[in-house]
Amino acid sequence: MEAAQKAVRPCAIGAPQQRFDGAKHKSARSPLQAGCEHCNTITQRLKAGIHYGKVTCLHCGGFVGWAPKPATLERRKLLGFTLVRLGIHPGLSEWERRFVRDLAQRKKISPKQQQIVDRLCADHLERFTP
Repeated sequence: MEAAQKAVRPCAIGAPQQRFDGAKHKSARSPLQAGCEHCNTITQRLKAGIHYGKVTCLHCGGFVGWAPKPATLERRKLLGFTLVRLGIHPGLSEWERRFVRDLAQRKKISPKQQQIVDRLCADHLERFTP
């Protein structure tokens, strides 16, 4: 007797999921979503509420996450460029250099961390052009 072959779905169970923002995650699924890893998603813009948009799976319709606002994405991108410029600045102390390196690995930073970045920019980047 031959072993029954499993039907291969577009998204295989157990593989890390790729979200709209590139982050890998695993989410809790209902039994209806058991075979889907949400490889293909769609963002639906919400008209009311605190969230900008809702990300759902094209295959099973399951909820994947909340879409960030375009202004948030732009702010994160600008922060990344700023941290790169600070990271190559020759006048940073060892603590400042470690602080910038550690922040570059984070997705979000606190308001206090943002104040320190702003102070470092004011102290070092106004006079420095790479």
